Amino acid sequence: MVNRVTKMKAVRRQVRKEGPLVEVRMPTSERVKAVAAIRTTGAQVVESQKNDLSSKSCALCLGIGNNLSEGTEMMDQALRRAVNQKIPVILDGAGLDSCEQSRKLAEHWLSQQAVTVLKGTPSEICSLMATPLIMEEEAEILAELSKLSQNYHTTVVMTGKVAYVVIDRYYWKLSTTDITLEEREAMGTGLIAAYLAVTGEIIACLDGLSALEGAVKVCQTSNRTADYEEILEAL
Repeated sequence: MVNRVTKMKAVRRQVRKEGPLVEVRMPTSERVKAVAAIRTTGAQVVESQKNDLSSKSCALCLGIGNNLSEGTEMMDQALRRAVNQKIPVILDGAGLDSCEQSRKLAEHWLSQQAVTVLKGTPSEICSLMATPLIMEEEAEILAELSKLSQNYHTTVVMTGKVAYVVIDRYYWKLSTTDITLEEREAMGTGLIAAYLAVTGEIIACLDGLSALEGAVKVCQTSNRTADYEEILEAL
């Protein structure tokens, strides 16, 4: 049986060889970071609202943020196009815990079973739960993430000191370094989107998280600051 590391390496080679197109529809602040991360993988990016290449995209990287005036109509169009083309969609949770309108729009998209991967911080993910909880025990965390995954028929990725990837009743986890950066969240979303373009959601999520964590560790071992620019260079 091929182990996970071997699969991840194969996926990374495939992305560099094929250069798949990833459409990115996110608020400007998150989009810049996600796009930069995607490009480190060898994948190509579709950003322009008028770019005809959108119809050839292999994955959609979607984020609402907390400013709904910034292109939600274009996001809706991109999501419908992705559903029609049957390409994977990753939804970044930035803004869901601070903007009720953003959360309701995300819930609408999720209820349509249009989202392949939902990714967010504990606060962002908990904002989508029927009864948001302060989760401390791992069993409780996994039970709630499993419910969310089953309710919306999506893979849930919750980041933090321990990152969880949950689909239905199955889960994977990855210990991460204790560094909190908003930019890091957007970069992780971009990396997962790039790998989603060529493989299934479980390997894509684990590969994206592992690639980001590897870059952070490279920065730490070389006594670099592990800020956005340094992490990007290490990718």
